[in-house]
Amino acid sequence: MASRTTTNSSALHLGTGSKAGFAASYWYLMWSNGTNIVFAPNDHPTCDPSNFGSEVTVKAGSDGSYFQALFDDIYCYLASCTPDSNPIKIRRGVCSGGSISWETEVTVATGTQMRVTSIDMMDDGSLLVAYYDTNKAKVTRLVNTNGTWSVVSGYPMTVSDSDQDSVNTMIKAVALSGSKWMALYCTVTGGHIFSKVWDGSALGSRVQASSIICSATQRFDARAFGDVVHLAWNAQDNLFNIYRRTWNGSSWGTAVEIEDNCSYDDLPAVSINKDTGDAFIAWQSFPSSTHVYYVKYTALTSSWSSVVDAATESALPNSYQTVGLNRAQNDSVLFFYLSGGSPYTLDNIRIESLTASAGGVGPSGGIACGGIMII
Repeated sequence: MASRTTTNSSALHLGTGSKAGFAASYWYLMWSNGTNIVFAPNDHPTCDPSNFGSEVTVKAGSDGSYFQALFDDIYCYLASCTPDSNPIKIRRGVCSGGSISWETEVTVATGTQMRVTSIDMMDDGSLLVAYYDTNKAKVTRLVNTNGTWSVVSGYPMTVSDSDQDSVNTMIKAVALSGSKWMALYCTVTGGHIFSKVWDGSALGSRVQASSIICSATQRFDARAFGDVVHLAWNAQDNLFNIYRRTWNGSSWGTAVEIEDNCSYDDLPAVSINKDTGDAFIAWQSFPSSTHVYYVKYTALTSSWSSVVDAATESALPNSYQTVGLNRAQNDSVLFFYLSGGSPYTLDNIRIESLTASAGGVGPSGGIACGGIMII
């Protein structure tokens, strides 16, 4: 067991997506080593970044924008596409003992200029895959029946409106309760983030989710718990600032500034604890260029914490590559990022979400060690 390193500065590109998770008693992290999409397992309960197993090749992919990965129960789901090419493919892997046995990869969406940008799981086990296709934001929904993939009737669905066609549209689809989901998308560099909700039978009208324009199409992230959605983005008003905003199931609340006067590249990432509803927003490099920070939302009290200075590194090479989790495991929430100089370390912070909202009393204070913060 050892720390995993890479010379690829775009190994986790982009932070909006999904690269890590927990399955069959192991943590798994996927990244690109500059040539291939690879993964490494970790059986340490806190996913200590010095405890990863060997790097295992999955398929070709020269940076992290080639794929999105979701881990659930004993399975890994991998959606991939060569950026600005086609088609989008899906494969399922069975996780066991730190290894992944892959089933046959199949094509699930075709187009022209495509990028796969997010993956999430519905309550019924079907997958939501969001992607960009020739200036449009789209969502497809997939079902695996005894190892065979099929596309749910009515999908894929174009989410962006005809007056929003734009190069490099970024879209994230998050599963809500039951058969509902929300799509969040930004269609131009320096444009607003919009949201649409599928209520199980129809796609609603677009709603402006960002009260201040996003600094670029990919500089936002969001996760959901039930029908509550937490959105964070790098905003461009007079300066570059990080904002958060919450959807309560029917409307967006007030936008709140988390940090001001940060960098254009300081991309916030969101992780969620789906056992408690607690949510976390993390970012790098501001106020200090070598620190990682976060804020926490406690569902029990509907309150946000002040900013926590979580970890100090020797260097943080890419502040737009902080990657969150779709769901916590044993109340542990992780954010992954690159640290140090080349070869960069695949690092993380771990946040203990065991609070009164989880029905117990968690540890207090904080100890930063080896890139891990336990609070």
